[in-house]
Amino acid sequence: MALNISSNLEPWYVPTDILRIICNSITIGISCILLYLIASNKTCRTIPMLLIVNTCLSELICACILLSMAIFVLQNDIKQIIYEDLLSVFRGYLLSSVTVV
Repeated sequence: MALNISSNLEPWYVPTDILRIICNSITIGISCILLYLIASNKTCRTIPMLLIVNTCLSELICACILLSMAIFVLQNDIKQIIYEDLLSVFRGYLLSSVTVV
């Protein structure tokens, strides 16, 4: 007896995934621009700016992890695949470990 698991692809899954990818890409771009501006300007090398660099760097790492998750979810939504792979568990672990720091 074979189990037939059918996935219900709602029409709003794919646009939501695309919106997540766009927003994460914008976040990555903004944080890279801010990090470049702070690194290139010598007057910005103060203690408060170092705290801002730390925040931008952690935001950049989180956005990269979230972007990889969003791309993975979009691929699975398009192919209508319902399973978790080892990398999705690892990405979740990375995201939780980065947000704790």
